[in-house]
Amino acid sequence: MKKRILGAVSVLAIMAAAPAYADMKVDHQTMTKPEAAEKQRDDAVVTEKELKQGWEDTKKAVSDAADDVADATEETYDDIKAAFVSVDENTEIQNVVINERQTASNIIGATLYDEAGQSIAKVSDIILDDSGNASMVIVADGEIFGLGKKVAFDYSIVANQNADGSVMAPLTEEVIDQAAAFSYDPQDSSDNVRVMPANGFSVAELLDGQLVNQKGDALADVENISFNGAKAETLILGFNEVLGMGGQKAAMSFSAAQLIKNADGGGYDFQLNASQTKQFESYKNQF
Repeated sequence: MKKRILGAVSVLAIMAAAPAYADMKVDHQTMTKPEAAEKQRDDAVVTEKELKQGWEDTKKAVSDAADDVADATEETYDDIKAAFVSVDENTEIQNVVINERQTASNIIGATLYDEAGQSIAKVSDIILDDSGNASMVIVADGEIFGLGKKVAFDYSIVANQNADGSVMAPLTEEVIDQAAAFSYDPQDSSDNVRVMPANGFSVAELLDGQLVNQKGDALADVENISFNGAKAETLILGFNEVLGMGGQKAAMSFSAAQLIKNADGGGYDFQLNASQTKQFESYKNQF
């Protein structure tokens, strides 16, 4: 099998007291039509409980189909091996492993297969709540990634990944067709449209962000986010790159930095306080 090998990642532990992710202060646009939003929240999302019976009925077929898909794939993935670098000089460097299959860039874009092994959709985004928990996965039913109807399902449906990153899901094209459409715009909220929760964050958008200091100056680019189950766990960062190539990588706890609106107001950055910035810059200066 053809393999895509990822480079080593150095992991920086930010030890200073950082504002918890759950305590971040980010202004969200107030959602309109609250009553309609509440109703469509119940109607539009297929939850883990609602999928349970269907999953029990189909899991054997899914397992068999998964074997077929895995045998047919041309690409597999390696874990990301990293060195855990502490800011405490008395702490020894430790080796850590980040499962690449459980990263945002691997999940977003993954193909969803039904129990028969037929492609039915692609994952287009993951929605986090303000505690860093993945609450929803957004899938697009179009054959071309990024196009077609988008719908929201419980994040648990992408928990069963194959070695190639594809996902066997207890869904059908009919279920996707009948599900309410998803929109990022709160103004679109209705009985027939599911919108992103007021405390929700698009992972696809977070991947376009940067790690910044207290003045908003860029320290590194956000390259990926790793998950532990349904919890965003680690930010994978890149710096000293030239035209998007080379450079070094670092990683830090997802909850160590505070999530803020970026200067343009069109996305989010992860902000360090003065003490954390000093630690991170000290780490960067090693290269």
